[in-house]
Amino acid sequence: MFTPFTTIAFWYWLYNQLFFLVGSLAFLLVLFITGLMQLGALDTVFSFILDIALLRMLYRWFGRFYWRSRLDEVHTTGVKMAQAALFPVLAGCIVLTLCFALAGGHHKETMVGMPFLAVINLSFAYLPLANSVWTMLVIAVAFNLMTLGCFWSYCEKYSSLQLPWKQMGYYLFICFLICTMIIYYFTVKALG
Repeated sequence: MFTPFTTIAFWYWLYNQLFFLVGSLAFLLVLFITGLMQLGALDTVFSFILDIALLRMLYRWFGRFYWRSRLDEVHTTGVKMAQAALFPVLAGCIVLTLCFALAGGHHKETMVGMPFLAVINLSFAYLPLANSVWTMLVIAVAFNLMTLGCFWSYCEKYSSLQLPWKQMGYYLFICFLICTMIIYYFTVKALG
């Protein structure tokens, strides 16, 4: 019924959504704990250490309980795995840029598309917290690079597949560059 590509694309999309959601909740938990401890000037350092520990725990948890069995079941190439892994970040970049363009380059009106964007890629759907759409694009791509790095590690560890990093980086760079130019164009157009 489903091809190996659609299967792995679905599981990667779900992994990306869960990693962001659980990571965000863990980050809020760390902020709450450090606030209660009243460490003064050390709260930033302690928060950073706890965040790194929680990210490492998430990495291990997703690897052991989420990807190990799934990567054993799916028999496909590294290129197909890379395409499935790039789909959420590329789709998120394109939909965010499209929402911004349809809103005429206005930051606040872009939020109308946030529910749809959250379904595609949850890490792109926090526009009210960003100063600009381009800042949001950069932060979301950086987060997605982290999840891609974890996925690369899982692929090597559990299925002995090599993902084509140069090709993935090229496609991501081209998409990011085009989206940046479109965002810049509509920002300048809205100001003038």
